[in-house]
Amino acid sequence: MNRRLKGEGTILVWGYFLLVFLFCFSSCGLPDNETFLYPPDNATISGTSFEFKHNIENNDAGFFQGYEIFYRLYEKSEQANRDAAAIESGLYETVATTGSLVFKERLRLFMYKRLVNIDAVKGTQDVRTIKPLLVINSEILDSEPYITIYFSALTKSTIIVKEGPYASLSVRRNNDEADIDFKSFSDLTKDSNDEDCFYSEGTHNPQTAYLKAYILAYGSDFTSIPFTEIVSKPLSVPLITLISE
Repeated sequence: MNRRLKGEGTILVWGYFLLVFLFCFSSCGLPDNETFLYPPDNATISGTSFEFKHNIENNDAGFFQGYEIFYRLYEKSEQANRDAAAIESGLYETVATTGSLVFKERLRLFMYKRLVNIDAVKGTQDVRTIKPLLVINSEILDSEPYITIYFSALTKSTIIVKEGPYASLSVRRNNDEADIDFKSFSDLTKDSNDEDCFYSEGTHNPQTAYLKAYILAYGSDFTSIPFTEIVSKPLSVPLITLISE
């Protein structure tokens, strides 16, 4: 009887160590068929605009569709930097698929919002749900297009794809979950329902705000049922200073 229990205990111990080994192996960045996208390249800012470059590593992926851009407005640059440090902590050391999932959850927790494309065909669909924000057509991928986003003081900001099909893609703040009258980025006011800005209590209309943004490559995996979204790890954009007009 004791011999039998000893043998079963040995099997359980070895089974435990086998499970630990398999878990560690699967968590160390060594999956065989990992489906992922590469982040875009070279985010640079100039005034109130920033530019990034399409990553040609995604050209052969088969499921790349374009780019998503998330942002948040801050009254104080120190708070923006603290949040960014928390969002990005340990992110770039993880495997691609794990890193992108962790990042999406952190964006949600820190209340980052997607840019809104107000040129999208609205119909009955909320423009905030149309993905990706920026579609990159397959015929221009080999030209390694640069994408520039202008946060202008005009009524709308624009995205321009060099070598691409867009003359002007209009984007605005994704400010109020209950409202479709999206504010421009020259309007830094915070109304009671606005969720895209982090201001001090009592501050509703600062003269200056800091925009922190992240860019992610976006695609869909059509080999799975149902189809699943795929996003890359983020490209972090340096803080952009906006001035209220």
